[in-house]
Amino acid sequence: MPPRSFPVDRRGRSGTVLEETLDHGPGPWHHHRRTQLLYAAAGVLELEHETGRWRLPPSRMAVLPGGAVHRATVHGRQTATLLSAYLEPRLVRSLPDHPLVFTAAPLLHHLLAHAAACAPGPARDRALVVLADALPAATAAPLALRLPRAHSDEVGRALAFAEAHPRDATLPAAAAAAAVAPRTLSRRWSEECGEAFRTTLRTIRILRATELLATTARPIGDIADDVGFASQSAFCHAFGLLLSQSPRAFRRGTHRARHAAPPSTETADDKPSVLL
Repeated sequence: MPPRSFPVDRRGRSGTVLEETLDHGPGPWHHHRRTQLLYAAAGVLELEHETGRWRLPPSRMAVLPGGAVHRATVHGRQTATLLSAYLEPRLVRSLPDHPLVFTAAPLLHHLLAHAAACAPGPARDRALVVLADALPAATAAPLALRLPRAHSDEVGRALAFAEAHPRDATLPAAAAAAAVAPRTLSRRWSEECGEAFRTTLRTIRILRATELLATTARPIGDIADDVGFASQSAFCHAFGLLLSQSPRAFRRGTHRARHAAPPSTETADDKPSVLL
């Protein structure tokens, strides 16, 4: 089935803004001509593109380039609540041609909320132009929340094993799951994924931790142990390197985002059934 396209490309002169709720599980592969800026208010989302997969935790933003075929998967049992701006390509020519996930700076979040609060028409068009002008600076330091895509069955099986069992996913265990020797897996992993197995595993463990921090009230030490870190201090150090904040601060931010209702944008009758 070919990827689907959506009517967000035809609304507004500069673009449009929509509140979106996605159910658990993977959505359809699709594309839209306009560049999409997403703010995740609740839920844990994975954005899949031909160049990789990006995890979008609550209170973070992502940019999806116009024309890129992609799909979204909601992890955990909760729905994901998003506020998205779809921007005309002429407004965002300086952005890269692959997805980015980055910290939602207060100014950018305010500009997005302001654009959403404006009625469709000239006022919203002006707000979206200002929002687009702020994007290059906001995306200059993206978060390293990307997981690679495997190009062979063996590396694909090892990657699936590591994601399903982050606590126990040593190189020998992943190699056994892929039915190859550890040395072979290590070499092929570097060739296909562009990084060492241990680097990807650390990212997998931190991303799994963001899901648990966002959707449960479990103690941070228990989460650190569940995802495979030897100690809470080691977990907090690795978490800070990847997300530039502590697990406790991340959890507080997701709680605030979940309880801050996004502004009303379009009526329900105007919304496509699936947007992201």
